[in-house]
Amino acid sequence: MINKKVKLEDVVNVISKTYQFKDSEPVIFINTGDISEGKFLHSNRSYPSSLPGQAKKSIKKGDILFSEIRPANKRYALVDFDADNYVVSTKLMVLRPKDNIDPQYLYIWLTMPSTLQNFQMIAESRSGTFPQITFDAIKNEEIPYPSLPEQHRIANILSSFDNKIELLKKENNTLEDIAQSIFKEWFIKYNFPNKDGKPYRDNNGKMIDSELGLIPEGWRVGKLGEFGKIVCGKTPSKNVSEYFNGIYPFIKIPDMQNMFIMRSEDSLTDLGAKQLSGKLLPSGSICVSCIATIGKVSITTQDSFTNQQINTIIPKEGTLEYLYFTLSNMKGYLEQIGNRGSTTFNINTNMFATLDVLIPEHNVLRIFNQICDKIFIKTAANNKVLSNLDQQKNISLYKLIN
Repeated sequence: MINKKVKLEDVVNVISKTYQFKDSEPVIFINTGDISEGKFLHSNRSYPSSLPGQAKKSIKKGDILFSEIRPANKRYALVDFDADNYVVSTKLMVLRPKDNIDPQYLYIWLTMPSTLQNFQMIAESRSGTFPQITFDAIKNEEIPYPSLPEQHRIANILSSFDNKIELLKKENNTLEDIAQSIFKEWFIKYNFPNKDGKPYRDNNGKMIDSELGLIPEGWRVGKLGEFGKIVCGKTPSKNVSEYFNGIYPFIKIPDMQNMFIMRSEDSLTDLGAKQLSGKLLPSGSICVSCIATIGKVSITTQDSFTNQQINTIIPKEGTLEYLYFTLSNMKGYLEQIGNRGSTTFNINTNMFATLDVLIPEHNVLRIFNQICDKIFIKTAANNKVLSNLDQQKNISLYKLIN
């Protein structure tokens, strides 16, 4: 237990310094959408004349960027690079650790789930359309404050978890990229191996007309519902607490972040599950977000339920891998048909079930799924390790910092 605590304002300076632009000097602009959970997703190199009005704040290596809007959205990052030509949005809080605190330790505390939840509550208590915080609103929050050597030790322990987690995530991304590349080569370019083992289309394989354009001879266009059972999710009454906090994952769109859904924020009890007759999804079902946020695709890893914003296909044997990539590559099309002039994008269950889908020749489909099955098994195994590491990190976090 760490007995000593200090206020946030005692260990950080909030930076509002305006970036000093030089004529024709290219700068890199970082907005709230450019960072997420410690990562810099992308940035825009530009000249001052083409930058938006909110591009104002200077940053440097060691600063912590933290979105003032909706803190629970996890828009934060530690600047671990030289950032002399970076300028960030006024919507990002720039926190600069003082010499009396380890920057990594401070960053860990700021991004703890309990800290984020507290900041979100503070933001929601303030007036305005969007939950928002300012430094003045959080400057008196107290941080557990061990000695600097102890801060370094804690930061190193928790960073080791992050390093392992990052390596596994990179491996999963590589595995999915490999499978995606094979899918595109076989089912978009139509260069699957012909009877001689050579690329089909590049070696004058016969193509025929279809509703989806030219496709290989022997293939056809069918409907998504031909590949399995379609299920639209539903939410049991939130007024009955006995329906929730049980053993069944209750999947919502924010839970669909990766290929496999390893956990969900909410869950249902047996009593809650009984309210959703016919809605149970076995492991290996493919969930697709179809309301508001369109086109996210993830696979269940245990018996689960979803809310009504998600349509799911329970695929026939031997079709999981092909369907996953088929649906993942339809995001743009799904957004197009979901936008029918209403304020909220929506693809209903009938539209989902009757989506035009390419049905390849059986042997090509079988070989593709055999190849990708090994990739999916390895990815799922990595995700279990990731889930365990995340749990161990949270336990260590609680023991070391609280």
